[in-house]
Amino acid sequence: APILAAYEHGQSTNNTEEALTTRIARIVTSFILQGISALVCGNCMRVNTFFSGIVRIQTDRGHKVCDVGPYTWVRHPAYAAFPLLFLGNALLLNSRKAFIIGIVATIIMWIRAFWEDRILQQELPGYRDYSLRVPWRLIPGLF
Repeated sequence: APILAAYEHGQSTNNTEEALTTRIARIVTSFILQGISALVCGNCMRVNTFFSGIVRIQTDRGHKVCDVGPYTWVRHPAYAAFPLLFLGNALLLNSRKAFIIGIVATIIMWIRAFWEDRILQQELPGYRDYSLRVPWRLIPGLF
């Protein structure tokens, strides 16, 4: 509505158009980041039948190492994808508070990934060998 009002009154719309363009770019970027995160997490759940919100060795189900799909690049791809979701949310909300919360949530999730990795190395047969083949926990080339 502000753009239409500016056109009707013959005012310059550069600032209004720039603000709208910035807002649209922020929203589109947000959806792209959230979409990538959802695709990665969904693919993790699809290929890893032992994917769970609870860290435990599922001996009752014959738990074994998953080394296909995104697990060929990093050992914890879903944890690696969460920051994209958090950043996308902060962009969508245009909120510094949401950005800070996302950083804190990312740190917590990554601490959990390191803790989970330690448990898997100690208790899941074949995981140590897998960690030698796939040395990166979260981000290829970094850590």
